Amino acid sequence: MNDQNQKLPDLTDEDNARFEALIRVLLRDQQQVDLLDQLNGKDKEYLFGLLKSRLSGNLEEQRSLEQDAWDSVYLRKPVSVEEFIDSEFFVGKWYRENLYDCWKEEICNVINSGSIEWVLSGAIGIGKTSAAMLATMYKLYQVTCMRDPCGFYGCTNIVFGLFSVSLNLAQDVEANMLITRLKESEYFRQVVGVSEDAIGGRSARGTILRFPNNIKFSFGSQGSHALGQDVFSAIVDEIAFSKSVGAKQVRDLYNSVKTRLESRFMTNKGRVPGLLCIASSANTEGDFLDEHLKNSTLKDKVHISSFSLYQVKSYPGQRFRVLIGNKFHTSRLLDKVERKEDGRYKVIPIGGDIPDDVRVEEVPIAWYERYNEDLERSIRDISGIALYAASPFFGNRERLHSLIDSDRYHPFTVDEPTLSIKDDDMTLESIFKKEDVFEEIDSFRHTYQLKVNAGAPRFIHADLALKHDCVGLVCSHLYGFKKVERPDMQGVIQKTTLPVVYVDFMIKIKPPKGSEIDFAKITSFIFYLQKLGMPIGAVTFDKFQSNYHQQIFKKSGIESFEISMDRTPTAYQTLKAGFMAGCINYYMYRPLIDELTSLQVVHSKNSNRMKIDHPPNSGKDVADALAGSHYAVVTSKYTENQLSENMVLEEQLRKKNEPPPPTEPAAIIGTDWLMSDYDEADRITGIIGDKTNMQGW
Repeated sequence: MNDQNQKLPDLTDEDNARFEALIRVLLRDQQQVDLLDQLNGKDKEYLFGLLKSRLSGNLEEQRSLEQDAWDSVYLRKPVSVEEFIDSEFFVGKWYRENLYDCWKEEICNVINSGSIEWVLSGAIGIGKTSAAMLATMYKLYQVTCMRDPCGFYGCTNIVFGLFSVSLNLAQDVEANMLITRLKESEYFRQVVGVSEDAIGGRSARGTILRFPNNIKFSFGSQGSHALGQDVFSAIVDEIAFSKSVGAKQVRDLYNSVKTRLESRFMTNKGRVPGLLCIASSANTEGDFLDEHLKNSTLKDKVHISSFSLYQVKSYPGQRFRVLIGNKFHTSRLLDKVERKEDGRYKVIPIGGDIPDDVRVEEVPIAWYERYNEDLERSIRDISGIALYAASPFFGNRERLHSLIDSDRYHPFTVDEPTLSIKDDDMTLESIFKKEDVFEEIDSFRHTYQLKVNAGAPRFIHADLALKHDCVGLVCSHLYGFKKVERPDMQGVIQKTTLPVVYVDFMIKIKPPKGSEIDFAKITSFIFYLQKLGMPIGAVTFDKFQSNYHQQIFKKSGIESFEISMDRTPTAYQTLKAGFMAGCINYYMYRPLIDELTSLQVVHSKNSNRMKIDHPPNSGKDVADALAGSHYAVVTSKYTENQLSENMVLEEQLRKKNEPPPPTEPAAIIGTDWLMSDYDEADRITGIIGDKTNMQGW
């Protein structure tokens, strides 16, 4: 076998080329590679005899055995995928009229390389589903060329699946598309016998299309729709467009289909004769498709195709630059396009620094107006790039980073500890860097006080969880006040005073594997801080299992109550106002930055209410704790009293003709969202100002 590529004596070039073509079919084409793994008995004798005759140079016997080998498995020898695409007898006419040229190369690469999975992503309207369907039709074509595909593969049915998170999409849109493609193909009409009657074999629910030799197409939207079926090839469509509530459905659907395909048809060499196509337009980072693309980049037998609209279609003329946003930077145009009097266009750089850690896309000027009108949507739909967040809560991500105090550090030796009820040694006290937050004032008595605003009460919020989610814990206090200017509803500039909140510490506590988070260790740490000299104004919780912990602190004389992050967006909107006005001082803590920059605004379908949520495969534990702690500071009686004293001081300075503190321009979002279920809403309005619009954030 080592001399397969060596020419045989007494063979003409034509004979040699024909023989090498046979070896290529047997060893490289995925459908025929399975012959090497699965043929037995007489078929193996044919194969061994063919190889033996090649070595002996018996060309006549070779040709006879070659034909017998094909005839034992196939009614007709399949043509190459290239011929399948080009020939009008198969799908050539439809391909030339409906698909961009780039897809032929992609489809041929997928089929000829023996790929098990094909991920198609990018812009909308570039033909992803059609390309996936064409590749699947070629797999269908190969199976219809076989004498007994079910007998060959040892199964009851050969199932081709079309799945989507929307059952209506799978049943109606994609089923009709498939039917149309099959009826347009002369091969499937004349040879396979696809007709109106055959198509009519679809079940009353429209979920099955039947073909000869127990070959069928099945449609579904959930993993259970693939159970019990011999899935040979499948298309899973538009899986990126699912909200967090549907993330499990998407994962289950993909895993179920892939498991069926591999468990029923994978050979002992790890080869799969079918193909799984994952097709969806780009949506947001962190959704199923985005994570799957990242995880599949280096996987063997996974082919990835992702194009922008201007990659598959030619656009003449100049191009303008677009900065693609990430967790640190907001997307923006780097050039503007102006039309001159002679009708020509001029691309003018806008200016400003371009960070090193961003992607810059060059887009044809034909799309400038679309990008100028709706940048984020155009990046997703036209450039085919997943957005960092869909409907981001913090649109101005640069603002978040500008307020980080670079002179401060995380006061714990572990960024994300695990507190287990099974590990008594790991506590928050054991990893807390006391010297970063406290200073010793009496070494003999070992007494301490806080380094920053020692007399200001601290407000601690805990976002509790038990087994699967993390716990967020944040402590902050009133740092002072800031005089700002902002427009009211009529656009008139008004001066107002806002509280500045200082974040003392924050930490994300991970759940232990096979155990539970030890809440008692969190309670113990808070009392430890109080013993060191921290004045605690209140300890607040989200709703989850908080009543018991509230009672513990109330019995110790510490105010404790609930602040919900999910019932209303009030606490988050208050936090956003603080960031917008530059009224928050905090340090770099990566888990918090990751959560804040991925927060999304989700609007209820049945009401006008909105919720601040996280994308799939992410969380908002520390962000929730920060919003709760910040809200407790801003709404506290202490802040209200300090604000009154500050106003009295300003009046005294005015009477003495001394200048008040300098003002800084800031766009403060409206406070209409403060009119919620909270009793403190009226006081909040008095603290952070009247209603204004929310544009810009």
